[in-house]
Amino acid sequence: MAFIGTSAAVVAAGLSAAEASAAPVVNFQVEQVLFTGDPWPVSYEAFSASTARPGVARVTVTKLCNSFNRSLCLDYTRGATVSWWNTSTGRTGTSVIPDGAAPGSSVELTTGPGTVAVRTSSASAANTIVPGIGWMRVT
Repeated sequence: MAFIGTSAAVVAAGLSAAEASAAPVVNFQVEQVLFTGDPWPVSYEAFSASTARPGVARVTVTKLCNSFNRSLCLDYTRGATVSWWNTSTGRTGTSVIPDGAAPGSSVELTTGPGTVAVRTSSASAANTIVPGIGWMRVT
């Protein structure tokens, strides 16, 4: 699986993409920015993706941190609704990592092979300021 990822923060700042490639697991970083209110007003969650098996990607929430002081992180997340669209086949799907999930929690996306667009948005009452947006190539 080869991934091309775009951080939501980078998208908001001016569209930049980074490409990484290796087998069998390639990291794919996507961030979503949330208005969380407590314990701090603005947070970000980071997500990574890896190969689960052919045609299946595993998306993992890695952490929930303060957007202004990235060293302040929590041991729970706001979760995410992970929506995907395989642009090669037209298949779509949605999975949820629940609010309160521990960092390292994941969902498997049975996308089939092809180029897959992924969007993350908050699964909790936290308002999504900037969704996570990225692309990956699933083999």
